[in-house]
Amino acid sequence: MKGTELLKEPVIQEKDRRKLNDQGLTKETIPQKKPARKILIVGTVPPPTGGVTIHVSRLIQHLDARKVLYTFCGISEGPLKIFRQVIRHKVIHLHASNSYFRLAFSMVCFLLGKKLIQTIHGDLGRFSRMRNLCDRISVRLTHTPVVINKGSLEKAGKLNRRSVLISAFIKPVDSEPLPDEILTGLKQWKNGFSHIFCANATSPDRDTLGREIYGGSELMKVFSRQPEKGLIFVDPGGHYREIIRGNGRSREDESIRERESNRVSGGIGENENVPHNVFYIDRPLPFFEVLKFSDCYIRATTTDGDSLSVKEALSIGKPVIASDCVDRPEGCKLYKTADTGALLQQVAQFSDNGPPPETPRSGKVKEEVDRIIELYAI
Repeated sequence: MKGTELLKEPVIQEKDRRKLNDQGLTKETIPQKKPARKILIVGTVPPPTGGVTIHVSRLIQHLDARKVLYTFCGISEGPLKIFRQVIRHKVIHLHASNSYFRLAFSMVCFLLGKKLIQTIHGDLGRFSRMRNLCDRISVRLTHTPVVINKGSLEKAGKLNRRSVLISAFIKPVDSEPLPDEILTGLKQWKNGFSHIFCANATSPDRDTLGREIYGGSELMKVFSRQPEKGLIFVDPGGHYREIIRGNGRSREDESIRERESNRVSGGIGENENVPHNVFYIDRPLPFFEVLKFSDCYIRATTTDGDSLSVKEALSIGKPVIASDCVDRPEGCKLYKTADTGALLQQVAQFSDNGPPPETPRSGKVKEEVDRIIELYAI
């Protein structure tokens, strides 16, 4: 590929242009529409906030900073617009969570002779038999499957010899501060606790074994038994709100829900599901800043891929307590997945001298944006 090809300006669909503007990207950093480009990126950017959307938005920011040629097409644009963009491009990078969509997309690209790079966010083989079959076929049809942990690489490598392992961790180009009212509430709330932990959850969904994927309820139980320690629990979509505040009641009146969603939740100890030492936040915010405010990050998931929050915590020297559902990077103290007693023990062991015994203070975290860009030259 000629160097001049990488210096042309990217094109972003209008709906996703507005989303990126909301993130602080100015009009100048998002050039106007130009003729067909070499690279097509298909995915989603916040909202909603999640590991995949954050990864895609940060990738786009780094491509802009490096002046790498690309066209971005949001999945929300619909199949017709996506298909038109696929026709116009030779190399395509897909970021999608739906197994059926991934299969259909990879089949189209295969039949059209396109070079599809597909990042599989999450642990390969974690779904139902049908969805796992779709993913296996999709991996076979993809030119270059990108997986984000070693276990997935072993599976993908048997299906497609071009499979590569590239971390999903991408540092933010610019760090956005916490909202003033939340920062003030956190500073007032933290007094009296020996240590501050933090955790985040995208949804209260359950895995194929019926276990809560992000372990929010498990964390509530653990911290109810550790009253001297505080937990910041970030639920950016507010999906835990009814579980945490509603005690399983039916949906609240919309006006009440609106007031609740605008409230900083440092003082919700009156709810029987939430200990007094849990600060619940039910709105999108830069979790990277929450990590800076905390002493330790907890990843209580029952299934995972290559957690961005784990890598972010380690990159700034924060200890991490994590389930052993997948391979974790150096610097994590592991406990048996879904074992509340084991998690409680890890939290209880956390001391003034740093992380639990035999846990490195932090691990090396390699950011691999440049490796992704190299794949675009295939």
